[in-house]
Amino acid sequence: MTAADRSVTAKLAGFYKPGADACQFGDSGWMYDMFARGQAWRAIPKFLSWCVSGNVIATLKWMATEGHTTTIHDARALEAREGLSKADFFHKFGFVLLDHRSAMTASDWLDSGEAFLVDETGTGAEEQARFYMAADTPAKRIYAAECEALLRELFPGAHDFFLPGLGVRRGPDFYNLYGATVHADFPVEFELAGEMNPWSDLKRQREIFLESDASEFYQVNFWRRVLPMEGPVKANPLCFGDPRTFRSEDLIKAEMTGQVSGGQMYLAARHHPDQAYYHYPDMTTDEVLLFRNAHYRKGDEDNGDVPVFHSAFVHPETPKDAEPRRSFEYRVGFLL
Repeated sequence: MTAADRSVTAKLAGFYKPGADACQFGDSGWMYDMFARGQAWRAIPKFLSWCVSGNVIATLKWMATEGHTTTIHDARALEAREGLSKADFFHKFGFVLLDHRSAMTASDWLDSGEAFLVDETGTGAEEQARFYMAADTPAKRIYAAECEALLRELFPGAHDFFLPGLGVRRGPDFYNLYGATVHADFPVEFELAGEMNPWSDLKRQREIFLESDASEFYQVNFWRRVLPMEGPVKANPLCFGDPRTFRSEDLIKAEMTGQVSGGQMYLAARHHPDQAYYHYPDMTTDEVLLFRNAHYRKGDEDNGDVPVFHSAFVHPETPKDAEPRRSFEYRVGFLL
């Protein structure tokens, strides 16, 4: 460890035990209303319905996770040691930090956050997917073009970009909680990812990919600290796993219903001591983290690359008066 290396030791949450099987959290809307939105009057009727739904045992299994203390390595120091171009670093590790100042304002980020719940709107899955992609937001009008330009630099020859109108806004002025368990957003099987996440538009994107001459489909997650934060991220920073250190047996499918139309399926992880985790200390609003959300190849699209697992974590050096984290993640697909 060099003097400039800012690796830390911290506890990561959300791991399943080695013998754990695929898990499901049915009728999860009550927990979301209670803890994310702070609206007990909405949560109580849903909780009572959940109690008699037959999903209690399955949910308890879903919640049966454990934490593990691990070293979270300094990704800035890693980039310096590797000495690679940004593109080569991303292709080797599945993540990279880029310098980028966005034209988005504080209100733009808020106006571009996901803000729909099926239990309130009754919106069907197909309509929800169309809204997710086509919503007329600042992200669609401003940020989409910025992200496409960055991807064209990393992936010469990329085309057919799938640029959504909405992203995930987190912070004290928005209702999304910090994602504080180790997870990846979609399973490694392309067809399953689309079918089990109908809100995501992945089903349509897969069909376009299969009918195209492209040989690869990527989805890259753009994660950044956003205005009105004034200082660098100190509280609840993001860490992420080196996907090369995850074995296929470390991956476990986790399903959740009750929040978005058609439900959602993501990947949780079984802990293994060889897994390596990283973070970029003190990210600013002039930086953006890109990491691989999905990578599928033509002819083998149900055996995709391991995505980048990620989680917020409690940094042991977080000041007591640290500014709350405000962040935005934006998932962009494209063909290659």
